[in-house]
Amino acid sequence: VKFQLMASRTFPLFSLAGMGLLIAVTLASASAFLLGSALGIALPSTQKSFDAELTDLQWILNAHLLVESSFLLASGSLADLYGRRRVFLIGISLFSVASLFSALTTGIGQLIALQALQGLGGAMMIPGSLALINTHFSEENRGLAIGIWAGVSAGMAAFGPPVGGFLIYYA
Repeated sequence: VKFQLMASRTFPLFSLAGMGLLIAVTLASASAFLLGSALGIALPSTQKSFDAELTDLQWILNAHLLVESSFLLASGSLADLYGRRRVFLIGISLFSVASLFSALTTGIGQLIALQALQGLGGAMMIPGSLALINTHFSEENRGLAIGIWAGVSAGMAAFGPPVGGFLIYYA
């Protein structure tokens, strides 16, 4: 296995390609942070829908957070080995598919497994998004791009509980 340390193309921050990249990676990581903070709000509704016990609810949260936090560093290494873009896109795919099937599942065991898969996708998206910013923006633009990424991601984490409550109440 060889490292992919080749020179990457950099984009001006306020170009179409630069803004497109920044929006894509920011929305991806922000969605992972949003879900992580909104997940706890959905537990009473999940308990009622699935007739779940307290241990089941704990495992829904733990499966997601444990897998996501456990694989953050490993995902960064995988991105170095196999390509930042590839690992990032695999993460988005896993996260999206797990989100869709989580909404459609009929069993608590399936939901727990899907939350673990969603956590893995999030673990691949978060470091991948930051690595893509680091790779594709020049030093002059990198600080601002990382600041936007961090601010939007943290903001979405803060909005997770109200957004989750709104969706549960009106869904």
